[in-house]
This record gives sequence, C-alpha cells and structure tokens, in this order.
Amino acid sequence: MNILIITSLYPTDDNSFKDKTKAIHYFAKIWSKNGNSVKVIKLNTKFPLFLDLLNTSRCISNSYWIDDIEVFNISITRFPKYHASNFFVNKTIKGINRKLSSIVASADSIVSHMGNPSLKIGCAIKNKYNKPLIFTLHNSDIFYLRGASKRKKDEYLSHLLKVDKIGFRSNSIEEKFDDLNLSNYEYKNRFIIPSGVQSKYILTKDEVKKKVNIKTKKILFAGQLIPLKKVDVLIGAFSKLIKDNNDIELIIIGDGKEREKLETLVKKLNLRNSIIFKGILSRDETLQEMEKSDVFAMVSSPETFGLVYVEALAKGCIVIGSKGEGIDGTIHHGENGFLCTPNDERELYLTLKKALELNFEEKYNILSNANVLVHKYSQEKLANEYLGNILGLLDV
Repeated sequence: MNILIITSLYPTDDNSFKDKTKAIHYFAKIWSKNGNSVKVIKLNTKFPLFLDLLNTSRCISNSYWIDDIEVFNISITRFPKYHASNFFVNKTIKGINRKLSSIVASADSIVSHMGNPSLKIGCAIKNKYNKPLIFTLHNSDIFYLRGASKRKKDEYLSHLLKVDKIGFRSNSIEEKFDDLNLSNYEYKNRFIIPSGVQSKYILTKDEVKKKVNIKTKKILFAGQLIPLKKVDVLIGAFSKLIKDNNDIELIIIGDGKEREKLETLVKKLNLRNSIIFKGILSRDETLQEMEKSDVFAMVSSPETFGLVYVEALAKGCIVIGSKGEGIDGTIHHGENGFLCTPNDERELYLTLKKALELNFEEKYNILSNANVLVHKYSQEKLANEYLGNILGLLDV
C-alpha cells in the first residue's frame, strides 16, 4: 500500500532541535518496515518578504530521506503569530498539484495531521485525486477551534465533514473536541492513536523489581525548555522539596529559549549543585537517564500526548504528568503514576514528596501497573492499529 502523510510535525534532515518530534515518523517507519511505501509532505513555515509574497517558485525547497522514508519539504507562507491564510494555503495546494502530482496520484490513502494547514490540503488532494483521507487532531486544533470565529469554525467543520476517518492523539483531546459542541457535530468514524515506545526499551518484570529497591532520589525532566513545559514550576517545587531532603537531585535534559532564564532561577535559589542542566542528549542517552531515575516529572500545558511520558513509564520511572492534558486518562492518579495541576507549584511539591516517600509495596504496585500499561503502548502495536484504520478505508 502507498501511504502519503501530510504534516508540519516531521523531523528535518538536519534533525534540528525545533523539529525534534519524531512520533509520526515512528509510525511511518514501522509501516514501511511492514512492506508499505510511505512518503511525506512536510509543511514548513516561510515568513514573507515584501517582494516575495507572490512567488511560488520555491514551493518545494528540497527532498530528503530519513531511514527509508522520502520526505518532500513544502514551503507555506504565513505571517508571524498567525495561521496560514486561505490565500497561501491555496497557493501551496497548487504547488503540490503542479510539482508532486505523480507522488499524490500514486497514493492509496492520505494521512493528515493538524488542522492548519494540513486539513484543507488533505481535503483538496482527496477531492482532486479521489483518495480516502484520515485526519488526526492534536491539541493545537482544540486551541484553534476554541478561539476561532464562527466563520472559521464553520470552515473548519466543512473540511472535517469531508474526512473519511478522524483520529485523536489522546483521550483528553477527543473529550475536549466533544466538549466544544460544534453545531452538535458528531462523527462516529473515529479512533484514538497516542504515541508508543519500542518494545526493546520496556523493562522486564524482574528489572522493575530491581528498580523498586533503588533509592537514588533522582528526579528527571526531558523536553524543550519553553514556557508551556512549566520547567520553572518544577524548579520551584524542587526548591521546596530539597528543604525536606537534601539527598536528591533534579536532572534537566533539553534546550530552548527558556534555558538562560531557568539557569538564572537555579542560581538565584542557590541550587546549582542539585539541579543539573545536561542540554540536548540523544534518545538512547535520554532513555539511559530515565532508567537511572526514580521520578519523571513534566507538568506541561498544553500537551497533546508526550511520547516522553511513555518512555519514562517504560524505563520504570514514577511519572508525574498534567491533569486535563494528553497523558491524563493514560496515567491514573495513584495507580500507575500521578497527575498535577500544571501551574500549581505547591501541588507539584507535595506530589514529588509523596512519590519519593512511597514504601516498597506502594512503589512496586505503581511501577508494576505502569509496566503492564506500557506494553499496550508499544510502538509496534500502536502503528499496526493505526495501519488497520487506514486499511479499513480501502477495498483490500
């Protein structure tokens, strides 16, 4: 089967940090490994120059390969802080039809992620080439619809009604979508498709038992250092926690525009010996740090469904995530991890304290439950479920 993915959420050939998310690529990689041909149209933002507004000659900047997936870079113009306008989206559609017509025509199915601009582009391709279309919503779609005018919502829904099947990246995103009550819109042909972790990274039951006995008192964060990750809240909670127990440390993996501000905060709190910034690590290095850690804490908001949570569960961390965000509903408070209000520093402090003070039986139960859960979230299993939803639209 030939699958065409349309998304802005795909890693670039240089693996730059801002494009580090690889969740969709992991699906594509497994589909390809199972004998399917997968190609990707990656939509890249281009900010306009005054004399370049009407130029379409640079619609396709380059193509590249990641593993055995061919990716076509498509430039789409938008103004800073604004979604791509219909004018520029339509120009991009024309560019795709002109320069990638053979690629699109050979696809058996279209998979589109995120509404602006992928939904409209996916619908245009579906209409022109008569291809089945799956559209998968992310948290950004919920934010867009909450703030959109009635005209924009109606336009969004007009495209949504053309989709053959709708996916949601988490249970909470589906719930938020339904809560919007968009003109009593109901769509029954839907499914949930979160991110998964490779089976080889999941600890065995014996490894989980060994980890229960380890008292390293190490707390870990891994992600981009940007405001929505709430790392400042984590540092504030840690500063309270260390007053109760100075035999703990916080490891921060990642980089971003907040790093200098966060390092200044750590210096101000006189915690430079207890909070360590490790910068960007490889995936394998990050997983190694997870295996050496007791607790993984990330109370980001908004959050679609962070793969990093599942990886931390796989490596035997007690995971603390955000209430009402993508991981809520996967993590059940007190059963296989903990949930906190994203901006509540005191609540996070108390939750961290509880996680580090669990007795043997409590810790064993939480880690065992998490280990059972994470097997349901193996990358291979979820990719095959996703593929099943695609195949269900075809006469195969």
